[in-house]
Amino acid sequence: MTEHDIVRRLLRRIGSGVAATAAPAIATLSWAETHGAWLLPARDPETPLDWPALLAAARAAPADAEAEPPVLVAARELAALLGLSDFDTALLALIAASDRLPRVAGLFGIAATHGHDLPVLLGGLIDDDPAPGQRVRAAQVFKLGLAGFRAGSDGTTVEVHWPFARLLDRGPLGPAATLDLLIGARQPASLGLDAFEHVADAGFIASLLRGALAERAAGINILLHGPPGTGKTELARTLAASIGAALHSVGEADDDGDEPQRWERLGALRLAQRLLAPRGGTLLLFDEMEDLIGDAAPTGGGWMARRAGSKVFVNRLIETNPVPVIWTTNTIGNLDPAILRRMSFVLKLDYPSRRAAQRMLATVTAAEGGAADTGLEALLEAAPDAAAVLRVATR
Repeated sequence: MTEHDIVRRLLRRIGSGVAATAAPAIATLSWAETHGAWLLPARDPETPLDWPALLAAARAAPADAEAEPPVLVAARELAALLGLSDFDTALLALIAASDRLPRVAGLFGIAATHGHDLPVLLGGLIDDDPAPGQRVRAAQVFKLGLAGFRAGSDGTTVEVHWPFARLLDRGPLGPAATLDLLIGARQPASLGLDAFEHVADAGFIASLLRGALAERAAGINILLHGPPGTGKTELARTLAASIGAALHSVGEADDDGDEPQRWERLGALRLAQRLLAPRGGTLLLFDEMEDLIGDAAPTGGGWMARRAGSKVFVNRLIETNPVPVIWTTNTIGNLDPAILRRMSFVLKLDYPSRRAAQRMLATVTAAEGGAADTGLEALLEAAPDAAAVLRVATR
């Protein structure tokens, strides 16, 4: 699919049954005057372009072969990674074009301003489905959180969401780099499993995760809970490393580096599941499971108020995830009992023992190229939760 191809399809749809004196025709002709040299390179620029001539040009084949724009290549590569249908693949390309190719965006804007139903228009550009709007609204592109519709004073527009926008910003990267970009960078471990000797069930959880990956079992979820500073995230990294699995942390920041919303994190989780399910050998980390509560606000003691969001949706998500997830939370009481019942294993983490904390300190200082610092040992004695920041303190 090329930009010429998309523009010609749009012109045919916008111009179907429209008189030359109608407002959409006048607006489209104004657009065509600006882009006439690109659209009709053989046309005499001194000759005025009329409506019949423009529609005739839209029906004609392009004069020259055109390279596929990088944003459309990126969309096609992502569709292949996700295993999307031909319809969804074409829809993803059209959405990318409407957001990143100015000539295409201009025509979509004219269509929206003059009463075209955008989902119907998008579906009609792909095939002759009798209910194109319904098919577009139900597409995986939207279920996976790659894009959405937004209604405004100038009509409905399509909005590219941050995982897809991040890819389009960088262009085609190839499969491996695209995965890391969309899912998040891998989370390396800095400690061995022996650093968590105070966690009696760590070995069992590692075996559970190893078996889940080997059998490709669905619905495997581990919940780590405990106060801040007990090493929940570091334990997740260590568990993954101990079984030779990659660990990706889901939806930690949007494309501006800001904290993502609940629906963005859930969309990132669903996208990661879809991308990684066929590949195996990978775990996902969802820090701060409180985000699943929805439109909630923190209160004293780490508790959350104003719960919102669909519990049924979250329950089904946990029951069917093909890629094992390690979840963390500071306050287990924030989570609905129905969610807890669906966990494969729930582990409460306390602050490490003096011996375990000293072993962590020795590992960290060796990795950082330093020597054990009696000041840090004293800090561990006075504040056990300091074990969570040993690397920063050592540096």
